[in-house]
Amino acid sequence: NYSAQGVGFWNASKEIGNGITILGGYFYDQFGSGIVYRSYEDRGLGIDNSTFGFQVKGKFLHDNLYIKAFSGRQKNLFTTYNPVIKGANAEYYVDFGPVQITPGASIVNRTLDANSIAAIVTTINSYTRLDSAGNYVDRFIPKYNTYAYSFYNTVNWGNFSLFAEYAGKTSEAIYNNVGKLTNTPGSVLFTSLNYSVKGFGATAQFKRT
Repeated sequence: NYSAQGVGFWNASKEIGNGITILGGYFYDQFGSGIVYRSYEDRGLGIDNSTFGFQVKGKFLHDNLYIKAFSGRQKNLFTTYNPVIKGANAEYYVDFGPVQITPGASIVNRTLDANSIAAIVTTINSYTRLDSAGNYVDRFIPKYNTYAYSFYNTVNWGNFSLFAEYAGKTSEAIYNNVGKLTNTPGSVLFTSLNYSVKGFGATAQFKRT
């Protein structure tokens, strides 16, 4: 059983200029629909993966342009995981009268620590399968840095709202469906169509991972 005590969440923030906020400590946030970055809490499920670090967000250059950026580590009970994550997100709101659109883009980087890389290398070096030329088939060189990115857009038209997002990830060491580490990239396509009037609403979604 795990037992501990401490301050599980704290931060200090300061608003400066035209709605720009600088924050240090723990915080919750997400980019787009949360595919490439989402730090959130669900006490009913015992989940608290807030980010501990620094964040700046607000309107820059134009009132319709909203930018967020952060750097920190993901919370792990009363401590944090060692890998460092950094990211930035931008959204721009455009009003065409009956139609409003909000395109956005995100980039997130995760840098592994030395102990994590050492554990991955140890696992990779245990793979001994050879091809006909005597080369190790399943071995690869792991990378410290992985990058994830996304492009998305929200379109509102009357009672309809359409959201679409495409996200991608560079190659990293992940376990495949047979429990072996592979150097694999990834991508996600997600879209959601909503219709709502007073007393009734309907949603249709599609996702490919």
